[in-house]
Amino acid sequence: MQPEAEIFEADLGDGDHAFVVQLPIAPYGETLFVAPDNRSESEALLKELSSHWAALWPKILEKLEKEIADYGVEATLAEDAFFAEVSRLNRRKYMADKADIFLRLELDEPPLWDSYIKGDDLVHFQPVF
Repeated sequence: MQPEAEIFEADLGDGDHAFVVQLPIAPYGETLFVAPDNRSESEALLKELSSHWAALWPKILEKLEKEIADYGVEATLAEDAFFAEVSRLNRRKYMADKADIFLRLELDEPPLWDSYIKGDDLVHFQPVF
């Protein structure tokens, strides 16, 4: 059983604060996952994502590597190349009928990489150019 990830509040600058968590992105180390704000709902969102992360990351990485190759993107996967935003899908959002969590990975080079998640399942994955 992996230890529970530490969620903490961070100052994002300009007076903005949000809950964040460091999660492993093997074999590239760890990266910061940022919730929308510092409300209790955002903390709960990161706890939910963290509890499923061990099952989700291999699926996301497989899709990410495949799509980088398929699209011929010049992205380099490395420890310092990742940044992630996490939010809860509400009923008016794309894929909200199938997923609960939206995860956007940002690498050093475009595109953005969007994941739609429900529990341990990667429901949908797509690049955003």
